[in-house]
Amino acid sequence: MAEQVTSVDQVAKEAERLAKLIGGVSKAMGEQANAAVEITSAVDGMRRQSEQMAKAMMEQARATKDMTGVTQNVARQIALVTRSNREHLAASSAVAGNLVELRAVSDRNAGSMKEAKQVVGSLQDYCKNLLDLVERR
Repeated sequence: MAEQVTSVDQVAKEAERLAKLIGGVSKAMGEQANAAVEITSAVDGMRRQSEQMAKAMMEQARATKDMTGVTQNVARQIALVTRSNREHLAASSAVAGNLVELRAVSDRNAGSMKEAKQVVGSLQDYCKNLLDLVERR
């Protein structure tokens, strides 16, 4: 009887541990989803900035053809391209940071999953032992 109580306690503790691990994995998956949303947003921003940069470059090419007295217009276009490049660089840095963060979350998830697998294995062993004890009685 004492063995059954001990086994039941062990199973309860392992089940509680598993619940905590599942909570941790759920939280990490939420963080991963948030990071994915941020990456998607950053990529969308990069796309818009690339379109802006392409438009600015086309305007700059036209201004170069008509350069006879439009020096001021050319300077304005160069400023647009420079600003667009800065924004592009900032977005690229943000994406790189998000990728690092995503990798860290993925690594944590992998570790939690390994630990959860071990806990499940332990629970299976404890349950098997408990069944063996019950069947012997």
